[in-house]
Amino acid sequence: MSDKSNAVTDDEFVEADELLASIPVEAEAMNLAEADGFMTAVQLLPKTPETKDWLPHILSTIGAKDAGTGSAASDKRLRALLLKRFHQIGDQPVSYTHLTLPT
Repeated sequence: MSDKSNAVTDDEFVEADELLASIPVEAEAMNLAEADGFMTAVQLLPKTPETKDWLPHILSTIGAKDAGTGSAASDKRLRALLLKRFHQIGDQPVSYTHLTLPT
């Protein structure tokens, strides 16, 4: 079960979104909603890949090398916030419901 004390706060969500928005547009970074969905999908993989294999795709959807905010401190903070959220997502229980499609 997720530890509420380690949950990403509303202020941290805003901060992460602002940091993602500060990445140069040419890198085509994800926004926070896209990053959240992407991290959820990564968590659902049968084997979770290493951070170095999935995190760069959030910072640049086109594979720009070393995409970031332009500030080492801001890049470090953004990565910390994204990892915190990634682990929060992974700690949440998954439940499946049967889906019946109309015929």
